[in-house]
This record gives sequence, C-alpha cells and structure tokens, in this order.
Amino acid sequence: MKKIVIFFIHAAALFAMLEFAYAGETRNYLVYAGPGADIQSYISGLEGFDHTNTVAGPGGSMCWLRGDGTPPVADGISVLGTSYAGVWSDTAPRAIYNSVFPPDEDGNPRPFGAFLGCEKEMGLP
Repeated sequence: MKKIVIFFIHAAALFAMLEFAYAGETRNYLVYAGPGADIQSYISGLEGFDHTNTVAGPGGSMCWLRGDGTPPVADGISVLGTSYAGVWSDTAPRAIYNSVFPPDEDGNPRPFGAFLGCEKEMGLP
C-alpha cells in the first residue's frame, strides 16, 4: 500500500511540473468596453486572468488583464494593446484610451493601473 501511495504522489508531482512547463506565455492586455458594454460581467466570467481596477468614462470602460493566452472576444469588448507604450503610440487606440481616461493638462495620457512587478513590461518607467 505504501508503494502505491508514493507512486501517486510522484505521478501528481510530475503532472504538475509538466503542466507548468507547457503553460502559455503570460501577457498583459488592455481591454476596452464601449458605452453600453458590461466590462464587469465580462471580467467576472473569465478564467485564468487577473485584472486591475476598472476605469470608466464617457467613452466606455477599461481594465488590464493578465493571463496565459489571449482573452476571448465578446460583444462590445476589444483589446486595445499589450502595453501602455503600444496603446499611446497608436492614434486610434490612444483616442479611445483618452475618451475613457482623460489625459493630463498637457495632453499626455496617464496610466491608471499596473500589475505589481510588471511595470516595465507594461511600458511604464
């Protein structure tokens, strides 16, 4: 009986190591929900993704997701980019971003959140 239990413990540990080794690449996604789209329902239904606080404005709402793979598409929900720098350097995503979270008095976009330890990856200084 002792050998069987030890075998199952080792098999479970091996399976956990293999699962970790083949996990997808963890990435960040800035998710946008247009006016009328329910971003809270969308993020509460996601499995395998963490999220930052949501910001909302006249143009809709946004939050950052972090997880393996690409978040699924839903009605009224789109991915603006994978870093602040990428979103802010592209005219169309930047306009959407600024409609939700207005720029500072000099017209520069402002960050609204980040995952701890991922600031550089997210394009923050």
